[in-house]
This record gives sequence, C-alpha cells and structure tokens, in this order.
Amino acid sequence: YLPPRLKLGRTWRLLYSSDQDGVSLETLYHKVRIGGGITSISDAGLVLAIRDADDHVFGAFVNESFTNNKGYYGNGDCFLWRTVQPKEGTPYIKTYPTTLRNNYNILSTHEYLSLGGGIDGRYGLWIDSSFEKGVTARSETYGNEILSDDRDRPEPVGKD
Repeated sequence: YLPPRLKLGRTWRLLYSSDQDGVSLETLYHKVRIGGGITSISDAGLVLAIRDADDHVFGAFVNESFTNNKGYYGNGDCFLWRTVQPKEGTPYIKTYPTTLRNNYNILSTHEYLSLGGGIDGRYGLWIDSSFEKGVTARSETYGNEILSDDRDRPEPVGKD
C-alpha cells in the first residue's frame, strides 16, 4: 500500500492519539508539527486512522504534514483506506489510490480536515475540528467507496 521508498525498514511512531492528547484538530496539527516535522514527514508520511462509533476502522496515508492551508496539497502518494471484515476469513485493508482526476488530496483548516474531493463537493473523508462529526463519501480524487462501511446511515460517522 505504501510508496516503495517507505517499505525500507522505517520505524513508525505514534504522533497523536485522541485518547492521550484530547479531541482537537489543532492539537493533531501541533503534535504532527513538533513530533515529526515537515522534513521527516515529507520523507516518510503520515497514517491517519479513525475508529467510528460502530468500530469500523478507516483513514488515509498522506505525504505531507497537516497544516492550516487555504488550498489543497499532497500528491499521488496519498490514498484512503479502510479495513474490511469478511463474514468468514481474515480482515484486510482495502486501499483507494488517487485516480489522478484532480489534485484534491488534502485540505486542512482550523475548522476541518478533508481528504479527496470533486466538483460534486463530496469529500472522501471529512472530520470537524472537535472530531464530533465526520463524513465519508465517494470522491473523484480516490474513487473510493464509503469508508465507514455503513451505507444506510446518513448521519456523520468517524468519531474516535
């Protein structure tokens, strides 16, 4: 799933956990900034993992540090992912790499963090600043399915 340069024995470390650090997008941005730094993150990347209220686990890999930004950033290394639990067998991770239809990889502001997008205004993954609301939808950027695997529920998902 990861870009080839990241498969060469790198050590990954936890930079942020809502259990340990509280539920705040600003805290996430800060912990990423001081814990990884832009140089090391651009050399490696970040894995964002979210567990929703129904224990679905999904998220994204991004190649750049989260920053308050007025526009989209990131490149074709970014992707969305979700875990799939078959009725029988071993769970696995399904990935959604960029479709290259647009460059709407990452958009991060004080109010929300989003990944993926399109002319229809739908984000592949969107979470608000307090992590109380989140939405996952099909996006042109990643051609993804709904990540929470909860297709019948219209209300927001993605609470950690």
